[in-house]
Amino acid sequence: MGEFGCIEEISRHNNSCLTFAMGHAFNTISQVTAPLLAACLDPALEVHSGSFVQDCQVGQALEYATDPENAKKLWTLSEQLVSQVFNV
Repeated sequence: MGEFGCIEEISRHNNSCLTFAMGHAFNTISQVTAPLLAACLDPALEVHSGSFVQDCQVGQALEYATDPENAKKLWTLSEQLVSQVFNV
C-alpha cells in the first residue's frame, strides 16, 4: 500500500455507502490527482497550455467558464476578498 493507500481503502469501502446515501460516487485520491499530473507532465498536452483537462484529456469547458464577463466579475470579487487591487 502506498502513502495514501489506507485513505484510498477507506474511500473504496465508504464510497458504496456514500453513493447510496447521496446518489453519486466520490473519486479516489488517484482519480482526483491523475488529471492534474497529466496536465503538468504529459508532453502531448503542452501545446494546450491553459486548457481544461478532464479525465487526463483536453476537455471542453462549459460556456460560463470561458465567458469574459464572468472573468471580470471573478477578478473584481477576488480583489475585494483580499482587499487589494492588482494592476495587470
